[in-house]
Amino acid sequence: MNWRAALASVSISARSWARYQGALRAIQWLGGYSPFPLHLDLVLTWRCNLACPMCNLRQEDHVRAFAPFRGRELGTADWCRLLEDVKRSFPLRPNINLLGGEPTLCAGYLEIAAHAKRMGFRCTFVTNGTTLARDAERLVEIGVDVITLSLDGDEATHDRIRGAGVYRRAIEGLRRVQEAQRASGLNRPRLFMATAISGANYARLSAQVELAHALGLEALTFLHLQFPDSDLSTHGIDVPRLLEEMARAQERARALGLPTHFYPYLKAEQVPIYYLEPADRLGRNCLSPWLRMSILPEGTVVACENHVIGVWEREPLRAIWNGPRMRAFRQRLAREGTMPSCGRCCRRLF
Repeated sequence: MNWRAALASVSISARSWARYQGALRAIQWLGGYSPFPLHLDLVLTWRCNLACPMCNLRQEDHVRAFAPFRGRELGTADWCRLLEDVKRSFPLRPNINLLGGEPTLCAGYLEIAAHAKRMGFRCTFVTNGTTLARDAERLVEIGVDVITLSLDGDEATHDRIRGAGVYRRAIEGLRRVQEAQRASGLNRPRLFMATAISGANYARLSAQVELAHALGLEALTFLHLQFPDSDLSTHGIDVPRLLEEMARAQERARALGLPTHFYPYLKAEQVPIYYLEPADRLGRNCLSPWLRMSILPEGTVVACENHVIGVWEREPLRAIWNGPRMRAFRQRLAREGTMPSCGRCCRRLF
């Protein structure tokens, strides 16, 4: 599951995040309680039609951790009932983000998105774009709020990373959505780009800014790699060059007026630590479980990664959100800090 890409669908600046950190940290001491989630990830399927080498779905520790949860998938009617439960459970409607795998491989994803919009939710999803052309008109009709397209470089770079022909199909899908918007006079969905930083593209980040602008996209998020400490010497990124290119990309983005962010939100001095030193040097802090939770394809509810806090259908989400398992997890996190498995988890809010 590409958790990091999920946040690409939420346009928030590092400055805005810093402004709210103090208030958010205060709730860590409310006995493990949190008033309501701001963001819910609905992991519709584990399936994907690509095999991208940097995807955390392919990492051995991730495969091992999530093996017990792989099996059946909730049906479309189940997901729609879950959305109704969300509306009953929380006074503030959280952002609904559809995830995978590749969420568009879930046969009912369009109806799930439509139901979310009918109920007044903000609905977003991240896609590799390969099936986007098929559903472009319907996505505009539904009024999905944000589609984030994963693009890692120009055609040659992107296809080298993700597979031959993938770039062309993604761009075709993007164009079809834009054409449907023009034909209908509607301005939704907003179209964003997410770029996973890797050894194959880190030296050309400013070119990604140019590409996003040329494609008519409204925002760009660069995603730092997720990797274990054992891969510190093999990620293929020259950090001084990366820092230079990050600065160059931000300067070009300002000139073009394109909102561009790097996620996780790291200070410049944290970037070398992130890529060159053990993850515990990044600190022991994380606020994610006070802000969000995820429902896996078969209905298991997790605080983050594989920390199970309940099973939907056995109890409502309201009971799970501040239930004993979730409160105990938050209390432990506030008291002891992050756990060894947290590392560079893409849900970390440093």
